[in-house]
Amino acid sequence: MKDNPLMKEKFTDILSQSLFRHYILWSIITVILYNLFDAGTTYITYNRFFYVDTDCYTRALRILDWLNNFQWHEKIFPYTNYPDGEILHFTRINDIIWTFLSLPFMLFLPLKEAVFFGGMLFSPLFFILSLITVFWGLRPYLRRYKNIKTSFFFIYVFTFIFLNKLTNIFDFNRPDHHSLMFFILCFNISTVLRCNSRHAAHYFFGAGILTGCGIWASSAVEGFILAGITLTVLCLKWLYNSLSFNLIKIYGLGLFVAVLTAWLLNPPYEGYLNLDNTRLSLLHVVVTGFMALSFIILQQLNLPTFSRKITALVTAALLSAALLTDLFGYNTVFAPVYDEKVEEYFISIVVEMQPATFYAIGAYIFIFLIFCLLFFGKKKRTPDVIIPALFALFYLPLALKLQRFTPNMIPSLVYLNAIMVVTFFSRRLKDKIILFIYIILQIYFISSFHGTPLFNKNIPPMSGTVLSSIFISPQLIYEQNVNAVGSPYHKNVAGIVDSHLMWSATDENKLKALLRKHHITCIYLVYHKKAEEDIKQKQYPETLQDRIIMNKDIYPWLENHSADKKYYFYKVNYQDF
Repeated sequence: MKDNPLMKEKFTDILSQSLFRHYILWSIITVILYNLFDAGTTYITYNRFFYVDTDCYTRALRILDWLNNFQWHEKIFPYTNYPDGEILHFTRINDIIWTFLSLPFMLFLPLKEAVFFGGMLFSPLFFILSLITVFWGLRPYLRRYKNIKTSFFFIYVFTFIFLNKLTNIFDFNRPDHHSLMFFILCFNISTVLRCNSRHAAHYFFGAGILTGCGIWASSAVEGFILAGITLTVLCLKWLYNSLSFNLIKIYGLGLFVAVLTAWLLNPPYEGYLNLDNTRLSLLHVVVTGFMALSFIILQQLNLPTFSRKITALVTAALLSAALLTDLFGYNTVFAPVYDEKVEEYFISIVVEMQPATFYAIGAYIFIFLIFCLLFFGKKKRTPDVIIPALFALFYLPLALKLQRFTPNMIPSLVYLNAIMVVTFFSRRLKDKIILFIYIILQIYFISSFHGTPLFNKNIPPMSGTVLSSIFISPQLIYEQNVNAVGSPYHKNVAGIVDSHLMWSATDENKLKALLRKHHITCIYLVYHKKAEEDIKQKQYPETLQDRIIMNKDIYPWLENHSADKKYYFYKVNYQDF
């Protein structure tokens, strides 16, 4: 085969045909093999398995509480802001999927370990579903090209790399709602691409149901943004007479049905009548209900012209907003997502809540290349190119504002990735040049994600309540069976504020009062060289954190149990208070 070009071409052709016909099977095999390799190298490197995100440990704790107590309704999360606890913004949809994936492990492992390893199947599952959904959406487009037999192999490889390497949300050791949201976004894009299918009504209702599940999953804000962007794209297609309004109505009904069902099954801790704009609540049921009703009325109007259509849409949106505000009040509907103290002490130090730079620049370049293809391509590719481009374009301002939204642009780029690879097999030199630039940029942006533990596990055993960083508290709770104060969740206002006040305390009496309030028995802090260097700039230690890091002017009631330079560990001796 090495010396025979014909054999090489034949082999590639056979492989690509097999991939195209059996892309579901190949997606499953590829993801399984990749994750087995990834898990193996992780274990060899660290001699253990772990989660790379603190939220994963909190989700695992929720599931363990649920399975141990058989209590479906939401309850106070007792481990953080101890002894009062906190109300998490998480919901049951992730718990249901995670628990289902843990069932096989429960046959031969203790419950805690079964849940732990079951979580490692969560993101790979949605990796498989996302990969399948991408090709499902592109299949009609790819079939149009005679060179598909050769090019599909390259499309498949590039798409897999792009999905997996440009974002870490599909890592086996990061079971989180982000991979679920990624899959839902892929399904929405594929549904729009297949709007001319004879089964379009079923697809649109299913997309609406899945988007409603996205609103249910952890953060209603992200889910609503996804629904809003999809509906914007659909309405634009309707305005330009390339989509039946009936499909938009069906999507809206699916969305409402899913949100209503989720609210009935999994109401907020505060009850069915609670109004919360950051977690699934009655507010979201009413909003999606107004949407569905508006779409039903608009379809009955049978509007013929662009101007009448746009006028009707704007009128419906304004009337719905006015009714919503009148029902619940402006301050409820548009309440700030975060408390002022949470923004100051927590949000300001969260990386994903900072403005994007690197990814945003990349997004601009990719969008530029998209429109190069759109305007300079020999064949008209508008329907195929413009839809993923619009999704990326609408997410771009959000990504510029918050890095959290950069993964939401990637599904759009995955579709364009496949379209551009097909372009490479064109005979036109211009197309080859465009793709060459694209590949160079893709190589530049793609970087392997190597998961690392949140902190060194080799620490002394703990008990009681631990004062630590709010970002590693969930893992300490999970692995050490302790309680904590702060947590990386915006509803834990009291815990975040008190945690900050303790670490920054300069008054010993105020510090002691807070330690007593939360029954603190241990203080744990991970070593960071930069933190030490920053404190050295001061003339003398001031805060509790300064004293511990510099090992200077330590309070007599703190017993040093640090045995490793990688961390600081103290026990509180209340007898010396």
